[in-house]
Amino acid sequence: MTVYFVVLLIGHFIGDFYLQSKRLLELKSEKISFLLLHVSIYTLCLLPGIISTLSVGKIFMAIAFIGGTHLILDYLKMKINPKDNLQDLVTFIVDQALHIFVIYVVFEVTKTSIPIQPIYNYLFYPFIQYYDVIDVAQLYLIFLIILVPSSILIEKTIISISPKSSITNTESFYSKIETTFLLSQKNIDSVVIKQLTNYVKLNKIKPSVANYLLFTLISQNETLFIYEKFVDLYEQMTNDNISSFMDIEKRFNPISPFSGNLIGVLERIVIILLGLLNLWQAIALVFTAKSIARFKQLEEKTFAQKYLIGTLISFIIALLCLIIIK
Repeated sequence: MTVYFVVLLIGHFIGDFYLQSKRLLELKSEKISFLLLHVSIYTLCLLPGIISTLSVGKIFMAIAFIGGTHLILDYLKMKINPKDNLQDLVTFIVDQALHIFVIYVVFEVTKTSIPIQPIYNYLFYPFIQYYDVIDVAQLYLIFLIILVPSSILIEKTIISISPKSSITNTESFYSKIETTFLLSQKNIDSVVIKQLTNYVKLNKIKPSVANYLLFTLISQNETLFIYEKFVDLYEQMTNDNISSFMDIEKRFNPISPFSGNLIGVLERIVIILLGLLNLWQAIALVFTAKSIARFKQLEEKTFAQKYLIGTLISFIIALLCLIIIK
């Protein structure tokens, strides 16, 4: 790969992952103005690569092509609205593949132009004083890949293989809420159950939060007017102390998803560093240590399958990144 193409890819991953927050991701699906904001930020991230051509006409053509295609692809992605997590995974992969293909097209069209080498000097200073520009650029790229994009890919893959996976985890709450009342031996009218499920769905309340509130009311025998009390308790928590939601998440999900992502990121970094040092045998120690830490959980078949799939995907990504460098 040439430095020009690598810089374009760096801009892609920064603009599409690191400078697109979850909040912006939600807002751009609601208002076109936020989608245009994302496209503008994305295009700006690719400018260091785009302006490496001396032809002013080609610069504007590349900006219009990249910005326009990104706008169309993101708009189409929002309109597809995947029905389950497997479709969401496929949509994510296809979307990223198309964005990278667009970048490759721009690279092929403009690569004959003379690159402005000082641009790369500013981007990768001070490392280029000791290493070749292409090596530094590729190192930047692989570390961008193994952090956020890889974590998202692995997470979506694991969720997609979960039984009866759905796009929103709140579905598990809707399907179990009636059973919850039956198990608690409380005689709750079906209309009230429907009201509760609709309220949870409408407000996009997390299952852990909804379950916490529900069990709190049941344990206190507050089943009379439970719908009104559920709404009051939820609104009180929202208005008084947002941080209490974090406490609820810790109670029902003691192992934070962030911890799993961090372990995966560190695993990929260690594999790449060991590979660069040609210490291939030492890579086995990474998996051994990880397996020991998860030994008890591996006794559960479902967890073992997800663990193996996530680990293998993480390992493959690290190896592919090593191939890019080597």
